[in-house]
Amino acid sequence: MRSAIGKVATLGFILAIAVLIINGVISFRNTRRLAENDQLVIHTQEVLTTLAETLSILKDAETGQRGYLVTGEARYLEPYNTAHVHFQEQFTRLKELTRANAEQQPRLALMEEKSRTKFDELARNIRLRQEQGFDAARREVLGDRGKQTMDDIRRLVGEMEASEKNLFQQREKES
Repeated sequence: MRSAIGKVATLGFILAIAVLIINGVISFRNTRRLAENDQLVIHTQEVLTTLAETLSILKDAETGQRGYLVTGEARYLEPYNTAHVHFQEQFTRLKELTRANAEQQPRLALMEEKSRTKFDELARNIRLRQEQGFDAARREVLGDRGKQTMDDIRRLVGEMEASEKNLFQQREKES
């Protein structure tokens, strides 16, 4: 009888150890998954912040150009010049952050093209103001090509933000 009780006790002990091991493995995997998911949430926040900063740089360039067109004073070009220098590094950062997201790549390529077009338009308007005066630059601005380009960029940024926010919500739920 003692032998049967000993076997039951041993079996119970082995089962308890097995349950603890399985629980430990499951806990480890869940903790690891949670940490990985938290990293993805942080990454998504970085993409959203970088998108907002990239759009802000374009707005700064446009603001600087506008100030110069109105006043003719070179000091108003400071935001334009600063934006022109910083845009490419910011855009490169955005490309790095989204390189694994196939859905964003076509939007990013189009945004790069539109941004190049926008900077070309801004430079053209500045040259017109310098070489032909206010009225020539005003006529060019009134053609609305620059406004349409900026509207396109805003739409693309909005689509990218919506996609990232959707990812963010999915990742938060998983966390």
